[in-house]
Amino acid sequence: MAQHLKNEKEVHHYVKFLKNFYGELSVYVLSVTVSLIVWLLCGGGYFWPLWLILIWGVILALKASRLRIITPALYHGAHKLRENLPFIRPQWEGEKTQEIMKSVGRAVSETVRAELKTKGPSTKKKSAPKKKAAKRVTKK
Repeated sequence: MAQHLKNEKEVHHYVKFLKNFYGELSVYVLSVTVSLIVWLLCGGGYFWPLWLILIWGVILALKASRLRIITPALYHGAHKLRENLPFIRPQWEGEKTQEIMKSVGRAVSETVRAELKTKGPSTKKKSAPKKKAAKRVTKK
């Protein structure tokens, strides 16, 4: 199940994601149960809880696949589909940035262009701006 993890840090992150997944799964079960009870108390009719069950269920199935709780092929298939959509594929962000910059008459720097084409937005944390030391003014 977790043979793909290489070190203790990856295992720790995996366990955090797994804990979050199980928390979301329990909220899903509770929400579905409550919506079914409400549907039954309102006299049945159109089975509107179906939309909650289907949409949230598919999302949970994809998350379970990504965490390798169920077959990872489901997540990889969805990921391949996502990469083919024009506005979600990794290069789209860089291309859109260049397009907007050209429309406002500015050039995108080479470093920003290379960063956007390869890995998307920078993940580096910007350091807080340094505060200038206040000068003491003494009056004579």
